[in-house]
Amino acid sequence: MPKHTELFSVQSNALSSIVKVYNKTEESLAEDVLNLKKWMKDQHHLPEILDDKSVQNFLILNKCNIEKAKAKIDMYYTFRSQVPDMVKNINPRCSIMKEVATLVYLVFLPKMTKDMYRVFVAKCRTKDKLDQIDLYDVLKMAANLQEIRLKEDIMFGDVIIFDLEGTSVRFLSKLTPTFLMTFITLYKKVYSLPLKGVYLINSVPYVETILTIVKALVTPKLFGRIHVCKDANILKEHFPLEMLPKDYGGTEKSIEELHELYPLKYQEYQDRFDLLDKLRVNESLRPARLADGNDEFLGYHGNFKKLEIDYMPKHTEIFSVQSNALSSIVKVYNKTEESLAEDVLNLKKWMKDQHHLPEILDDKSVQNFLILNKCNKEKAKAKIDMYYTFRSQVPDMVKNINPRCSIMKEVATLVYLVFLPKMTKDMYRVFVAKCRTKDKLDQIDLYDALKMAANLQEIRLKEDIMFGDVIIFDLEGTSVRYLLKLTPTFLMTFINLYTKVYSLPVKGVYLINSVPYVDTLLSIIKALVSPKIFERIHVSKDANILKEHFPLEMLPRDYGGTEKSIEELHELYPLKYQEYQDRFDLLDKLRVNESLRPARLADENDEFLGYHGNFKTLNID
Repeated sequence: MPKHTELFSVQSNALSSIVKVYNKTEESLAEDVLNLKKWMKDQHHLPEILDDKSVQNFLILNKCNIEKAKAKIDMYYTFRSQVPDMVKNINPRCSIMKEVATLVYLVFLPKMTKDMYRVFVAKCRTKDKLDQIDLYDVLKMAANLQEIRLKEDIMFGDVIIFDLEGTSVRFLSKLTPTFLMTFITLYKKVYSLPLKGVYLINSVPYVETILTIVKALVTPKLFGRIHVCKDANILKEHFPLEMLPKDYGGTEKSIEELHELYPLKYQEYQDRFDLLDKLRVNESLRPARLADGNDEFLGYHGNFKKLEIDYMPKHTEIFSVQSNALSSIVKVYNKTEESLAEDVLNLKKWMKDQHHLPEILDDKSVQNFLILNKCNKEKAKAKIDMYYTFRSQVPDMVKNINPRCSIMKEVATLVYLVFLPKMTKDMYRVFVAKCRTKDKLDQIDLYDALKMAANLQEIRLKEDIMFGDVIIFDLEGTSVRYLLKLTPTFLMTFINLYTKVYSLPVKGVYLINSVPYVDTLLSIIKALVSPKIFERIHVSKDANILKEHFPLEMLPRDYGGTEKSIEELHELYPLKYQEYQDRFDLLDKLRVNESLRPARLADENDEFLGYHGNFKTLNID
């Protein structure tokens, strides 16, 4: 099949100019190509001898250093054997690759830069399908493009444009350290592609999160080549208009038009991709093993999604805490920060002697248990014990509670559960609960929503100061059918989780955008809580009551304030859950060893949540 689709325009003097940088000529480069092909012929473990153009590119990518080029050519084949997960379903004819092409744009601009670098653009095609994008499959498609470049381009260096238009926090949370390290490693260790610049255009506020991770993974030199811009205007400053697609104000074909050329190009090379599916190194014929095997290659074995990152920075701020908050709060209980710190140490010593407990909590969490219990050490001890006991005594409450579970991810699509970043003037934290869409009310399991709320409290233990809560239940879009789910059993579960596990003092409850049948709900609540708590419940037919009780800088834009919208706050949580994923995985395993308990809890879990085993079976007299 003839080559008919031109993707890469190469300047006529490009090759001679590039090899001159490495003190080479086109003639000496051609000689090096022949020598490398002779070397490949003697490497009986390699499955083929590469064509001249590909060998030439490996030499250029490795600064015309023959020994480095040998290592990278070997690596080019080795990764197919050592990391099979990377090449599974990578063939462009696979349905997965065809699906990727409907979700993202991955295109090279036809013209080179004046420095003879190639510009690559990555962009989501539609924001409606962000959840369908598997970035590892996108990475495979990018690898297929490099295969074509080896045959047709001159690979001297790359500039990457990531267009973030239409993305969300939920989507960017997929850019984990593991994925980013995989991307960087594939570029460096397989294709040796020098990154000459990275442009994050149409940026969003939460891109700082990604930059924090990237900074921990790359050299300062490379990090200094990253440019962030809120729009695409920066491109006109760095590239001539004849290079840029029409999308960015240039005169080149649009991204869509360039994207449509690739299926034709894949067809031209279909035989090559089919062959690549079969090419594997024969390790038994290798003259000498690579140093550290594939550890030298991609740093890990077999599955390229399992890289362990030792350092994952805390980067998503959800809770803003006033600078004087701690000193002001402990003063209420006739304590100082110093005496509180001493109590924390004493409680941790006590935990060390409680052999039935599965761990010793960190200082911040112990501090919060003390504050939640008015700095009373004995009460804090009981609540710390209860914090672990409920995982053993009420297993139904912690089943499928891990944020990575599909059930928890589904809950996040159905309800908003967010804390407002700023504290009240009394240093309380405001929590907002609201249905995301009235079309899916029947899909909401309130017990699963309660589990998600418990996960949020886990993060608060580590990052917040937990002095008291104000809860806003936004009933907009709810129905009688939905409110029927708020049974006495569920409400009692919610109250007990708040008071007996986390000891959270409820300082106020606002039922906004109320509906007539909320009176039924209030009748049930009145029977379950103390008169003191019931008096703290406020009901309003709209959200205006919030402006009367909270400053505008605290309230989300949804309620006439200047804080981020509920949707924007909600989208921060997947990133926060990722930061604490190790903690949630550990919590799945933490259980009390009752055989080692010094003295049994009074009434066992009756003291805890009022009933045994299944938290949906409480009997209300």
